[in-house]
Amino acid sequence: MASIHLLDDLKKIRQMDPQDMLGAVETFDRQCQVAYQMARAIKLPKMKDVDNVVVLGMGGSAIGGDLLRCYMSEILSVPIIVLRGYEVPRWVSQRTLAIASSYSGATEETLSAYREARKRGARIVVQTQGSTLGKMAQKDGFAWVNITPPRYFHGAPIYQPRAALGYSFFPMLGIIEKVFPVPEQALAVKEAISIIKRCIDAYRREVPLKSNVAKKLAVACFKHLPIIYSAQERLEVVALRWRAQFNENSKILAMTNVLPEMNHNEIVGWSGVQKFPQKWPVIFLQDKGDHRQVKRRFEIIAEIIRPLCAEIYSLNSDGRGLLARLFSLICLGDFVSVYLAVLNKVDPSPVPPIAYLKAQLASKK
Repeated sequence: MASIHLLDDLKKIRQMDPQDMLGAVETFDRQCQVAYQMARAIKLPKMKDVDNVVVLGMGGSAIGGDLLRCYMSEILSVPIIVLRGYEVPRWVSQRTLAIASSYSGATEETLSAYREARKRGARIVVQTQGSTLGKMAQKDGFAWVNITPPRYFHGAPIYQPRAALGYSFFPMLGIIEKVFPVPEQALAVKEAISIIKRCIDAYRREVPLKSNVAKKLAVACFKHLPIIYSAQERLEVVALRWRAQFNENSKILAMTNVLPEMNHNEIVGWSGVQKFPQKWPVIFLQDKGDHRQVKRRFEIIAEIIRPLCAEIYSLNSDGRGLLARLFSLICLGDFVSVYLAVLNKVDPSPVPPIAYLKAQLASKK
């Protein structure tokens, strides 16, 4: 129980979070506001004969593409595909819009995929702070959206890519607005930022554990392996974000799956969890737009797994528009992951295994 009380000790939180990852989460609304201003300033011509959009990125720079894919599925008439890796499929061509996204500008997988997309004649737009990717775009004559945070902005010099989702997503949204004949997104963005502010007020560090949902969920996940389920159509990206934030901020493993797919395989695996000494918490991420049969599936799954899991936490998105609803749950998950890092007594910012892996790859070139 002593560890749980850390979540209401502001001095201890500052000590365990020296790079202030929590501060980045608590100012996310301002980041999104600045990032959308960047998006509005993008100058691109309308493009005809574009059959598909691919986002080239990894990790925190790719999650913005997943968010774009889920959000735009009901708006854009061409598919958006997120490619995580060194190569691009054969169908990438002159009729492809490729958005190369790398917060640092030095992600080797994205640089490789950029080169392949360039060879295929894809129409490329780059979003990065600069470095190698920015120089390549300038040399090749492609549009470059500079997503460097303003220096006056909280935490700007030390932002981790995963803490810069606003700079990953909103410029992409701006690119789509400029290139395709889609409805203007200003009102949707305004509502999303309003919902994010509401979430920050509810989950910020000064709100005590007894009335802070994010802190309570962190306690529920403490010393456990959380399992996160969502519907495929809209909240898949949110479940992915929760898992990645648990991985990098909290330094724990987490599992995700989507409905209805998990009903055709993983649901059977629950019959074997009794072999494990510990029960795991399950988080349902749900949205009012979920298909009626998916809603029923959540109810039936709960009946099946409730005796086998620690607890089921059903979380509903908040907001009128889909963009606001997506961000409402993303914001909650970000807070939970940092509070869980505090309980785990780990610094949420550094990711030593990733740094080591990159160094080892670079040394073998």
